[in-house]
Amino acid sequence: MEHPIQHPTFNIQHLFHILLITHHFSPMNKSILVTGATGLVGSYVVRTLLANGFDNISIIHREKSDMSLLGDAKDKVKSYVADLTDVFGLEEAYEGITHVIHCGALVSFDSRDKRALAKTNIEGTANMVNLALENNIQKFIYIGSIAALGRNTNDDMIHEDVKFEDSPSNSFYAITKNLGELEVWRGKAEGLDVRILVPGLILGSGFWKVGTNGFFNHVWRGSKFYPEGTTGFVDVRDIADFAIRMLDHEGSQEKYLMIGKNVSYKEFLETIASKLKKNTPSIPTKKWILAIAWRLDKLRSFITGSRPMLTKETATTSSKLYLFDNSRSLDINGFSYIPFEQTIAETAAQYIEASQEQFVPKILKVKQL
Repeated sequence: MEHPIQHPTFNIQHLFHILLITHHFSPMNKSILVTGATGLVGSYVVRTLLANGFDNISIIHREKSDMSLLGDAKDKVKSYVADLTDVFGLEEAYEGITHVIHCGALVSFDSRDKRALAKTNIEGTANMVNLALENNIQKFIYIGSIAALGRNTNDDMIHEDVKFEDSPSNSFYAITKNLGELEVWRGKAEGLDVRILVPGLILGSGFWKVGTNGFFNHVWRGSKFYPEGTTGFVDVRDIADFAIRMLDHEGSQEKYLMIGKNVSYKEFLETIASKLKKNTPSIPTKKWILAIAWRLDKLRSFITGSRPMLTKETATTSSKLYLFDNSRSLDINGFSYIPFEQTIAETAAQYIEASQEQFVPKILKVKQL
């Protein structure tokens, strides 16, 4: 018995969806420069661009940068050896560029890094903005930080428009990121089309001794203590996803909080412990304990010359309740956050693998947009 041929029915909504996706994520006629490409966010941006058909990508990196997080992606992009304060090197990298994703920054809460923080986060961003204006860049995307947001004093949700205020509790890192963001707004005032992404604490596999991956070490080693604060977390792959969506974004909003979920440090560490199959930290670290701890660590750092593991700023922020409003980011068509528990589970699985391989860097599979 012959079966009749089934012809696909024409679906105008399906066609419209295809056209919409093609419009918003077309790699055509885009030459993209990514800074900070050897770091966590920048490396995921580069690999997500490549995975979604973008092939005209340039990156800037220092001569001795560790390229581990790029993997084989480093062979598929054009590389320029330059520092964000090296204007002549940046000028060469800008040739032929149409779009910029500026992920490059220095993250440090060590008082010894004040000059380097100012040079990279303020002067470096000013250089990037100036060259973007000179080269008629079509879209300039800047990765900011929640450290540079204001803090509501009445426990309201923190949103994009809460103004940064001078405060003794501000870290120098926060000050430099705020001033760097002001350079981007200055660029907008001079005609640059900008988008500012403000991520919370960034989750995802990478180097295991830095950033939030230090909390995986904390649990793995059996620490019993947890901070009492709450903050916002986001998967690094969501930042890369959103940055790429911004390349063609024509909406009126220009600044977006990137927060997948507001989570207490207690829940955060409990989730990690569950996925690593380790004991859950169960003793809250009171403010007075943190106050002693950061002072002792500062003394240890001074005597040994090593980097502090805990600073006054990190001790203070880890004990406070900060809730962030991510509703503006969710208004972007087609965008959604990877569930918090999924991020922890996937990162924990790679952490366990890395523990058997001398903690080599790992990278998560990027999103298909």
